[in-house]
Amino acid sequence: MKRFSQFFLFILIVLALGEVLTRLFIPIDPKKRTLDRSEDHPYLRTDWVPGFQRSYIIEGVAGQTGTMDFKINEFGFRGASMKMAKKPPGTYRIFFLGGSTTEELYLPEEKTFPHLVERKLSNAFPDRTFECINGGISGYLAADVLAFLIYKVMYYEPDLVVVMLGINDLRYGTVPSYDPVHRPNYRKILYSPGYDEGTGALLAKLLKRSHFLTLIKWRLVNRLFPPDAEKYKTKIEEFDAWRSERRSVPYTPIAESKGLEDFLKYLKEIIFVARGHDVRLVFMTEPSVYQENLPEEIDEKLWMGWLGAASSLRINLSPDFLFREMNRFNNAVRKLSQEYQVELIDLERQISKDLEHFFDDTHFTPRGAERAGEVISDYLRLNPERLAIGN
Repeated sequence: MKRFSQFFLFILIVLALGEVLTRLFIPIDPKKRTLDRSEDHPYLRTDWVPGFQRSYIIEGVAGQTGTMDFKINEFGFRGASMKMAKKPPGTYRIFFLGGSTTEELYLPEEKTFPHLVERKLSNAFPDRTFECINGGISGYLAADVLAFLIYKVMYYEPDLVVVMLGINDLRYGTVPSYDPVHRPNYRKILYSPGYDEGTGALLAKLLKRSHFLTLIKWRLVNRLFPPDAEKYKTKIEEFDAWRSERRSVPYTPIAESKGLEDFLKYLKEIIFVARGHDVRLVFMTEPSVYQENLPEEIDEKLWMGWLGAASSLRINLSPDFLFREMNRFNNAVRKLSQEYQVELIDLERQISKDLEHFFDDTHFTPRGAERAGEVISDYLRLNPERLAIGN
């Protein structure tokens, strides 16, 4: 016991001395230490850090070149037009909610469909002011969007909320440990967005405060066990690695995703919340490249069926399974919208399933985002009865 106490005291002295010396002689720029997403919110599983900014290499992703400046505004959303927390008089505020297919992490903001919808609506109604705010968060499930709507979006006085979900709930529903209530380890065992450091909550908190531990992580831990974001020079290299693994592993025999029932349950709660606040709600089906007789050139671009990329699950979902299950989820959204008389933009049927519009399973190329922006803005322009601007 005495030796343990002495060892513990020695470690504390080393940490304290290391912290002092690091802060004095090797200070770390806070911007370099900042994580892109936070897990500190008491009700949201993960959320963008307000004011986050970084340049990312997007060479080869969706035919793009060079780098992209990615910015999150001071309120924690992707959307440059939102300047104030309180909605300005005469402004119509639209929030787009969903996962990475809404967030569009690999496209410059001016090429994302929420931005394009704002521009098209502003051109169609020049006497009105529109704010289209991108509230997509990579990895979000329907349950996350419900919490996000209640605990964050409603505070900013939305006039219209547009929700697109499906693929994440579908994938999570194939995990043996699937739990619709206790979801924190979904992101840790299955989903890795690739742009954050991926540390656990406790370690992340320590790293935010300790220069010494951050230095150890960067100089030692990351060199021995590099995170996904540092294994590859570009995102396209990372995607290609996952694609290669997917094609080398046998498909996992799974009858269906267990996530559909809970997916619909949370969508119903979203309906009730929106109606309780008199907020216009529009659901969208989620587009993908999944199809019967999938062409080989498209199959080579798929990676989302491979659930071993960020875990030891070794689950590999076949393109046929993904095609069948995406149809089941999208059909359920269509049926729910009809049953509860919720407006529906059937985006899945409006975007061609090809590599001109998608650069992988579900994520848009610039052309795909442009097409989505056209479909959404045309729908809102032709259904303007609730686009009235209040003071």
